[in-house]
Amino acid sequence: GTGRTNLRFMMKSIPQFALFGEVQSEDDPEFTHIETIRARSRLYDWKITPHTHRRLFQLVFVARGTAHVHLDNRLEVIDGPGVVTLPSGVVHAFSFKPETTGHVVTIADTLITESVRQQSRELFAPMIRQPYTFGFEANPEHSELLEFALGQMHRESKWQQPGRTSMFRWYLRIILMTLRRQLETEQQLDPSRRGRAI
Repeated sequence: GTGRTNLRFMMKSIPQFALFGEVQSEDDPEFTHIETIRARSRLYDWKITPHTHRRLFQLVFVARGTAHVHLDNRLEVIDGPGVVTLPSGVVHAFSFKPETTGHVVTIADTLITESVRQQSRELFAPMIRQPYTFGFEANPEHSELLEFALGQMHRESKWQQPGRTSMFRWYLRIILMTLRRQLETEQQLDPSRRGRAI
């Protein structure tokens, strides 16, 4: 019907990027990128318009400041420290309060599944299959660990040291496990919340 046609048209008009503002390159099963929120959002007046990523998982960590996260017709407000996870194909947009700090990690889906051992995949499945938001009021040590791990991951991305890819994957595992533990904490505090799946 008409609704399906309009949805298809809308989806076709939503840009698809590897990184916001950059044309989607050929699929790279090893694609990894980390940058500060400031690096890209400042170029766009702190507003990232609706877009999607094909075969790429994205994690946005707001250390300090505020992010308005738009997904479909929903709005989530993240006051730092907080995280939003975005599986591939999810249409999203951001509006950051100027001078918001944090990191954006973009990783190929295949790298996520390869980096996570078989027995751990089910632990991380909820965050990889649907968008989630996390706040850290009950567990500030989780946000401290994430900030440290993301900072180290960012440094690794700039260094030309042996084992850089391995280090990146190890930090990725630390980040995913920390978020999984946060999800458990949030489910214990409020079983209906289930980690704020959005």
